[in-house]
Amino acid sequence: MLNIHLVLFMIGISNYLNYAKEHDRRLVHYDGIVIYAPEFGPLPQDVMFLPQAWNKKGDFEEFMVTALSKEDSKLYQVYFQGIRWIMPDIVEVLKSTKSVKIKVGSKNTVCKATYATLTFDETPDLEKDPEVTIGTTPTKMLPLMINSNKLIVRLQDIPEEMGTLKLYQPIVW
Repeated sequence: MLNIHLVLFMIGISNYLNYAKEHDRRLVHYDGIVIYAPEFGPLPQDVMFLPQAWNKKGDFEEFMVTALSKEDSKLYQVYFQGIRWIMPDIVEVLKSTKSVKIKVGSKNTVCKATYATLTFDETPDLEKDPEVTIGTTPTKMLPLMINSNKLIVRLQDIPEEMGTLKLYQPIVW
């Protein structure tokens, strides 16, 4: 028997994908590492995201250390709560998503890290006032602890051209 949350999850995604197709929305899918702090409630306001393909060989922690140790790797801070309107069951999806615990920041906040596909709507906003520009926040250096591996990674706001997060799909690993 199918889990009711899985069925609702698939219906929400299908409905949004149909809507996007009918309205010529440009959706882009990125697989990668998603990190969030569950201490702020069951639905995080923001997540950190590193777009990075994983062949699922080796364990997830090793993959994260390798991916986050690359000189050019950047974690993007992504507004996450907005997808609750498209995916009303997102809290249940997050609860059932396989994850590992890592420590983030100078206070070693325990966070969850998982592997997922994030779908962004990159369609340009035609109603946007060209006179208004959104400034970029400076890149921050963020300490991470994955098992006994201490890393320092760059964290920045997601670039405006990547669009708005619309869907979260966990990848089974």
